[in-house]
Amino acid sequence: MIFVAIAASLVVLVVLAAPAVTRWANATVSVPFDRVRIATVTRGDLVRDVSVQGRVVAAVSPTLYATASGTITLNVDAGEQVLAGQVLANVISPELTNQLEQAESSLAQRKIELERQRIDTRQQALEKGKEADLAEVAVVAARREMRRAEEAKKREVIPLIDYEKAEDDLRNAELAYTHARADADLIDCVQRDFGALLGVRGAPVVARVYRWPRLNPQHEVGHLARLAAIVARLERLPGLRLIGAAFGGVGLPDCIAQARAAAARAAASR
Repeated sequence: MIFVAIAASLVVLVVLAAPAVTRWANATVSVPFDRVRIATVTRGDLVRDVSVQGRVVAAVSPTLYATASGTITLNVDAGEQVLAGQVLANVISPELTNQLEQAESSLAQRKIELERQRIDTRQQALEKGKEADLAEVAVVAARREMRRAEEAKKREVIPLIDYEKAEDDLRNAELAYTHARADADLIDCVQRDFGALLGVRGAPVVARVYRWPRLNPQHEVGHLARLAAIVARLERLPGLRLIGAAFGGVGLPDCIAQARAAAARAAASR
């Protein structure tokens, strides 16, 4: 009896589903090709944008360190919004303040000394110009005396020795004027050349002219100590070399040897 009931139920289901199957089999509805989209389906992560409001707080509280002891004053609170370059804290340290004041005092003293040296240099330049002007006046006076001596010689009213003395005075005045003007021009020329080569602006701190006519430089006592101090300072200025008869030798072979040694050191330091 059970098998007969199951068979009857299957027959009823087939009868009821037959019209639907028939309609599906005889269906004529189609989809246009341009509406068909074909894509490869892959497995991935789903990304969604989430809009939230709030503030970002550092997971680890920052720690401030200072090289010297002092009092730290915070200008902002934890979690407060700050800007780039904003001062977040101030450190008040008596030790650092004392060091800063000492450095500022030393800097001010050095500036005063530098200004004093510049004033001395300007005075020296004025003195050089003054010497040249006075030498020019002396030349004019000597030429006037020479003309007077020539007139007196023509009239034979002046001794020969006085006439020769007038000639000597004129030559001495002209020589002194030539040297004074050459010294002033030489300082200006060296200052222009150094300014063009090294980019130096302003008056030099010290400007002096030493002449050794037809002689070698005469090194004074303590020259080696001064030379050692100059070499020590040159170590702070890489690329700058000083050579010449006034430093390590007074003859041409010494100057050539210094030039070769300086060139070798310059090539090794590149």
